[in-house]
Amino acid sequence: MMHRRKSISLNSPARYPRMTVKGISINYLRFSNAYMTIWWGMAFPGFGQWFQGRYFYGLILIVWEFFINLQSNINVAICYTLAGRFDDARQAIDQRWFLCYIAVYIFAVWDCYHVGIDLNRRVMLAEREEQQQKSFSLSSLSIELLALRDSRLSVAWSLLVPGAGHFWLHRKLIAVFFMVIWILTIVQSRVPQGVLYTMVGDFTGATRVLKPEWLLFVPSLYLFACYDAYVSTERMNELYVRELNDYLARRWRAVPGRVAFRGGEEGL
Repeated sequence: MMHRRKSISLNSPARYPRMTVKGISINYLRFSNAYMTIWWGMAFPGFGQWFQGRYFYGLILIVWEFFINLQSNINVAICYTLAGRFDDARQAIDQRWFLCYIAVYIFAVWDCYHVGIDLNRRVMLAEREEQQQKSFSLSSLSIELLALRDSRLSVAWSLLVPGAGHFWLHRKLIAVFFMVIWILTIVQSRVPQGVLYTMVGDFTGATRVLKPEWLLFVPSLYLFACYDAYVSTERMNELYVRELNDYLARRWRAVPGRVAFRGGEEGL
């Protein structure tokens, strides 16, 4: 009777799987601090959803943020405000697009908080559920696997190129999103040209060549890529250890007639 109950528990699909390893990427349930999720949702709409693992929904909000922000000139107005040029900031704002921006921005932040609480409950239920976790996937296009990794190295690669740390973690889908958005942002903001002008001491030329409507996207994107790479590494290491412990426990229970590893019989 006990054998029957155990086989149902391990072989039946988990109600709330802790993670998925298949296709060309890895995704997982993670416990997230509500305030941190709200912070990233406020810094850049869509990042809060990405932080929760909802990449398609987050991508829609990120594309919306780029489009509406550029149309309403919000970043330009922010730059004028920081420089104390409040009249220029008011003139730069396109009120037609700005009113559309506010409503969706508030909803995106609220959605981060509301769904975050719901997901945290599912994480607690998933941790209590006995389930057989998959840690390796082999396909004709890719090999996905869990392994212990150094979170400092993930952050280092993300500092070099946002998205590289996620590639190292075999989270290819989010890595491609990061790299495409990063390349688009730095090319449109003309950051490489600004860096070259700065290196030769031409600070006036660097200021003139930079485009503020794209430049203000850079800090949020850069910092979030590093932070998410660090959190993802820590969580995936935790899941790897959990999967290994569960596997060894199942194998040990499955040994017929075993008594103990040490100080006794190994089998009958």
